Amino acid sequence: MKKIISFVLVGLSILLFSCGGSKSSSVVSKYLKAESASDYETAYSLLSSSDRSVKSLDEYKEQESSEFGLLFTEAVRKSTTFKVNDSSENGDSAIVKVEITQDDYSAAVSEMFGAAFSGASKDDLAKKAENLKGNASKKTTEKTYNLIKENGQWVIFFDWEKEIKIKKLKEEAKKLEQDGILENLVSKYDEILALDSSNNEILAKKNAVVEKINYFSKVAVYDFVAKYYEQYFGGKEAGVVFKVKNNGNKELKRVQLTVYFKDNSGNIIHEDKFTPVSEYSWNSNNKSLKPNRIWQMDSGYYLKADNVPSEWKEGYADVKITDIDFN
Repeated sequence: MKKIISFVLVGLSILLFSCGGSKSSSVVSKYLKAESASDYETAYSLLSSSDRSVKSLDEYKEQESSEFGLLFTEAVRKSTTFKVNDSSENGDSAIVKVEITQDDYSAAVSEMFGAAFSGASKDDLAKKAENLKGNASKKTTEKTYNLIKENGQWVIFFDWEKEIKIKKLKEEAKKLEQDGILENLVSKYDEILALDSSNNEILAKKNAVVEKINYFSKVAVYDFVAKYYEQYFGGKEAGVVFKVKNNGNKELKRVQLTVYFKDNSGNIIHEDKFTPVSEYSWNSNNKSLKPNRIWQMDSGYYLKADNVPSEWKEGYADVKITDIDFN
């Protein structure tokens, strides 16, 4: 009888081990259970030391408790169920794929935002939230967790340090985009892709910028003059005139060029941007530039250059295309 019992216990152990998966998947299961129970201390303790060095327990709590909006967070967590679909271990690293099912309150949160903007009181919002909680649909997603071994134990590795680096690089890229420094923008996108090669959004943005830069050579700026012009009521002001020709095969809905003003030694001391072609132009002839078409100023007119320093030597200026948009 004892042999039979021992055999059954061994068989049961093997069965449980095969169903439960590897130890890495057990850590993920424990993490998700802690999260669904709002046991942030336990969940946080299962993270890698590098992640915990980047984000404190308090910061982690704030992030997790506000992910879906405070009025719906607990309802989402209580409704969450999960199932480990696949796990693989390779040395000191592991990948665990989990199927997560939970109530979807995205539509409800949008409705709550609308009510808040319309001036609803805090009590009214709380009542509305309770009514909406019972009308949620189910949403199932698959999430992949990366794990590493620390001191012989599996821990979840979110790599928040890399996440923070990418966030900073994106902010720098946004500033370069706003300033129209496209060459540097491509380099910044390359830095992001070096950290996150699967970021299709950044890859698409980079390709779009590269396409613009490659087209610059097909947009000619000529008959360029930069000088002081007599003002109607006396005095002088810096201004420029030029022509722009689209030698490519694409219609342009915006053409931006930059004029660089220089001093007597040839040093750039000021720059000014001009957008002769724009979809927002009051002149219908200037809303786009079709292939083989030329844009030019009306006879006798010029474009005023703002805040050009008095150190500028008249006539010392360069111009180049710095941004375009395809129609």
